[in-house]
Amino acid sequence: MVRSSERKTASIEFFLFFYSELRTTFLRTVLNTMTLTDLLAEKKEIILQRWLDRVLDAYPPDTRRFFRENRSPYSNPVGFTLRKGMEEVLTRIFLPLSEEDARAILEPVMKVLAVENLPSSRGIDFILPLREVLSEMVREENRKSFLGQEWLELNSRISRLALLGMNLYSECREKVNQLRIHERQKRAGAGLDRRAEV
Repeated sequence: MVRSSERKTASIEFFLFFYSELRTTFLRTVLNTMTLTDLLAEKKEIILQRWLDRVLDAYPPDTRRFFRENRSPYSNPVGFTLRKGMEEVLTRIFLPLSEEDARAILEPVMKVLAVENLPSSRGIDFILPLREVLSEMVREENRKSFLGQEWLELNSRISRLALLGMNLYSECREKVNQLRIHERQKRAGAGLDRRAEV
């Protein structure tokens, strides 16, 4: 009787050991075949948060906190638009994007940023931190195997988006400046009309 229970215990221990080794081997195999796209999908929320933090670093601390915490499109259109644009970029970064699709994603963000009347580099400052964040994620995951063709293609897409972002930002800023000039001329004209009536 003792021997059969010892055999069962030994069999169970062997099975658990074998199962553990098999599971570890399987996980190593699966993890080694993980692609950069898989990592991005798995870590999307972390990437999004880090990217948003980098972009918001240009703002004062109180403004940063407000943009992060308030997600309402009505009371916080800047934070809402930034987050939405970033989510769309992350969702579509590995897909072939036509220029029209990329413009549709980036234009609302660039319009919001253009109202702030900051330098043209802000168009690039929105996209380029994504490259830094993804690079950090790859290093943290110790995945040097990701630094192949897929990484080069991703960097190329990010660069194209950054250039398009800068162009869009410049276009939007020009429109904002034209609106400001038009508004000043309108006000100045209204003031002259009132003076002429007196």
